[in-house]
Amino acid sequence: MTDDSDTSRRIERGTAFPAYSVLFWLLSLLFALRVLGQAIQSWFPQPFLPAFQQFQGSSLVYPLLLSVQLVILGLMLRTSWRAQTGTFVKSHRSGRIWLWFGSAYMAGSLLRIGVGLTISDAAPWFRTWIPAFFHVVLAGFVLTLAAYHRRGDRAGSLLGEGWSMVQVMSRVWYPAVLAISTAAFFVLLAAGASPLLAAYVPIIVAGITIVALEIYFPENIEWRPSLAHVKADTAFMAVIQVLMPRLLAPAAAILLAGWTHEQAKSAWWSQVWPHDWPLAAQIVTMVLAVDLMRYWLHRAAHHYIPLWRLHEVHHSPDILYTLNVARFHPFEKVLHFIFDSVPFLLLGVAPQVIAGYFLLYSVNGFFQHSNLKLDYGWLNYVVGSAETHRWHHARDPKTASCNFGNTTIVWDLLFGTWSLPRRIKADEIGIMDRHYPKGFWAQMAVPFRRRDA
Repeated sequence: MTDDSDTSRRIERGTAFPAYSVLFWLLSLLFALRVLGQAIQSWFPQPFLPAFQQFQGSSLVYPLLLSVQLVILGLMLRTSWRAQTGTFVKSHRSGRIWLWFGSAYMAGSLLRIGVGLTISDAAPWFRTWIPAFFHVVLAGFVLTLAAYHRRGDRAGSLLGEGWSMVQVMSRVWYPAVLAISTAAFFVLLAAGASPLLAAYVPIIVAGITIVALEIYFPENIEWRPSLAHVKADTAFMAVIQVLMPRLLAPAAAILLAGWTHEQAKSAWWSQVWPHDWPLAAQIVTMVLAVDLMRYWLHRAAHHYIPLWRLHEVHHSPDILYTLNVARFHPFEKVLHFIFDSVPFLLLGVAPQVIAGYFLLYSVNGFFQHSNLKLDYGWLNYVVGSAETHRWHHARDPKTASCNFGNTTIVWDLLFGTWSLPRRIKADEIGIMDRHYPKGFWAQMAVPFRRRDA
């Protein structure tokens, strides 16, 4: 026989781990990698890691800095373990203190990154990406600690009045993964990585993370993919995104940009592009420009039969999950390339800019098609979100004639095609033709099959 207190303790230990402890351990691991990386470069330098100086933004001598880092890491690991085992004593007052401190810390860290991104002649302290990124990691840990103190309860059920941990995290996944991926991109560039590597490492890590999250926190249980779904979408991912002729792939666009950037410097049309703007501003400009052109292509694909025959392949799945973001007919992918790569190559846009665009486009696209439980809040009016995009994939064509934006949703707002019904969910996904083939090879041919309009 066990008493109620023992049972309660086991419940707490069992339910604390999937929520707060995952975040505590993840953030602790990230910070440990930063400490380990600089230590290796101090005593056993490795060419594949950033230089020792790139790990340090302050003027502290390294032995003192390392001592402080080890103390912080020890406290992080202790907190993670106590949260996992349910032995952490929560205090609403302590949570309020940590919340104020964490908010100020996060604001200051983001301001530091913002200054480094936008002011070209900023002091070196603002442009040291590795320390700046890991201060965001520490601020995130403090805010997670604040939430654990203030809102966590024994059974992990409610976080305050009417809020569950899953509901809170549904608002965190998107901005957190996007921010970490973007920061990693700039860190890798600063460390001397090629634009191709700096973009695709965060893209791959983000994709794997989102796939894992949607398994444990699905929006719709009925959207769990079958083996047939996974096989078909894996084929699309491999052929359309990887094996398709390199001139039509994002990797080729990034590699070619290095040549066109040099060749177009003296051309009159290159002056159209703001080459002297900060990298972040150029990336945002490219996102807006590409989405404006892709917006009208996307709208046309829903109104003109020949284009719809190609685009119908993308709408054919009757579920949404991360992998079917790649389900496009190769001929439609050619059209995408014409709009999101060719103009910018001709303008001589720097490869770092194109790489940054593809990073945002890819990470946002993974989320946009995922079956992960997400609540974007006000971001539904800024980015092409999963919440708005699910309505675009509605089976009813009239309902689906909305939310054509890819990375951003601002053009839908401007041209009156934004839609997000709040009281119901978009459950009926797919196209009207229930007999539409689902296999990879069949979908390569079906746009050219004779059918009634």
